[in-house]
Amino acid sequence: NVTEAEQQKEKNVLSQKLLEFFEKMNGLIVAVEICESDDEEIIRKHSLELQDTIEFFKAIENEGGDKARFNIPVSLIITKFDKFENFDFDEYFNRGSAYLDEIRDKYFATKCGRCIRDLAKQIESVTEKDCFKVFPSISLGDYAKTKSISFPLKSVGILEPFAWSANTYAEILHKELSQSLKICGFTNFFSVFGNSLINAFDEKSQMLCKLAPESSELFENGKKL
Repeated sequence: NVTEAEQQKEKNVLSQKLLEFFEKMNGLIVAVEICESDDEEIIRKHSLELQDTIEFFKAIENEGGDKARFNIPVSLIITKFDKFENFDFDEYFNRGSAYLDEIRDKYFATKCGRCIRDLAKQIESVTEKDCFKVFPSISLGDYAKTKSISFPLKSVGILEPFAWSANTYAEILHKELSQSLKICGFTNFFSVFGNSLINAFDEKSQMLCKLAPESSELFENGKKL
């Protein structure tokens, strides 16, 4: 029989392998379906479905201690958020993302929202500052039918995490490169890594213009975009 200690060891090994795998990525997106019922049995079932995901991030935290481990953008999408009984489409169209942030916090304060709130807190505990964000996703289909209107997109909150992740990763990369410049000096840094940077960005990154002086070849490559 496998002991509890052996099971925990296996979980830690798996978590470390998954962490190493994720750290090679430019971002991580986790999607969960909303739990909109106050029924205790439904909430319990939903919590159980999320437990493995929560345990994975807990294992990373236990292995890394107080040190945040993910220095990549991590998004949590709550799908079908318009099923939340307090959701108001008219308020959303009047106030936009500010309303989504407000209604998300209200949802987290409800009994049915606690299991996803716990997941969000666990993920946030193992990511660097400003690298985690929750995105409520809503479907516009039923609302469009009631109003007899059409939208260019059928949902909100699906594309946004990808755009946010791309922008956040670019900021992380820019910060890391800037810190490297301060450590080893501009001339020495680019004499060693300049060509590698050009290839990595495929001569299509506006960051080259931000990092390089106007007289340099790197700046000229950046201007070609």
